[in-house]
Amino acid sequence: MFALYDDADSRNETAQKYFVNYFEKGDGILVLPWPVMYESLNTRFASNTKGIKQLERDFRILNGTGRLELQDDAAYRDRALAACLEEPKRNPKMVRALSLVDRTLREMLLDLNLDLTGVLTNDPAAFADICRKARKEMIQL
Repeated sequence: MFALYDDADSRNETAQKYFVNYFEKGDGILVLPWPVMYESLNTRFASNTKGIKQLERDFRILNGTGRLELQDDAAYRDRALAACLEEPKRNPKMVRALSLVDRTLREMLLDLNLDLTGVLTNDPAAFADICRKARKEMIQL
């Protein structure tokens, strides 16, 4: 989200190209985990007036065409939290420092009941293994 709506972000142009191809020109459905979106709409992002206006416009358009889905992430969040809390108990050489948000997204990618094509990320190390396992596309910004 940050890259798409922050002109100063070095990945902005790439993120905008993907958004246009998948959602403006394409028929993709934007699935956003809810309420994990709280992390994206943080204080830093909220101060980006231009970005907020673009986000509102995109949400309005996608929602109006039935292509915006706020996916309840409660079931995934609980498993992700448990994994975060168990991680320090692992062999220190095997520990993965993944955020709760990344772990929640990983759980969602594994859910066969969600018709997800893949994930667009600036952190491929957090998703490469799970995308291979779930046979999902991973696009790196």
